[in-house]
Amino acid sequence: LNPNSAAAHYKFGAGLLAGNMLERGVQEIEKALEIDREFENADILLVMHYLEQKQYRKALETAEVYRGKHPRSVVPYTLLGRIHLASGQDLEAEIAFSKARELKLGEPSATHGLALLAIKNREYQRAKNYYMEVLDRHQNDLLTLLMLANLDALQNNEQGMVDNIEQALS
Repeated sequence: LNPNSAAAHYKFGAGLLAGNMLERGVQEIEKALEIDREFENADILLVMHYLEQKQYRKALETAEVYRGKHPRSVVPYTLLGRIHLASGQDLEAEIAFSKARELKLGEPSATHGLALLAIKNREYQRAKNYYMEVLDRHQNDLLTLLMLANLDALQNNEQGMVDNIEQALS
């Protein structure tokens, strides 16, 4: 009914991706971006699709285009961080997550990414500090409380783990 609807092409493309019709799904999402260059959800879905398919180069290229359109947004930087993290480029991941954190201190996705890198390097106090930064700005953030509980479990801090899980439950 409306062939120039970016939203319709996006939704159709998302459905095709979900139905494992990957090439056609990507085509529809790209069509949505041709119609509306600023359609952020289409950019995000394309990046996530390539990341899930482990097409890191394509994910990175798509995320860079998205960042170019929205250089003051946290989202493209967190996506870049996730791509670099998944592809084993820890330094690049830290740079991207740090840029997102610089744009918005305490932003959960970016700060969680930095915490994961700290945990990977067995820098548990640093990871905890990142999680506490999120909680300072997003009190009782469920995912952060669960990540803190997981961090406590890694350190065999049973009481801390229980306390964070109880807080998450409440």
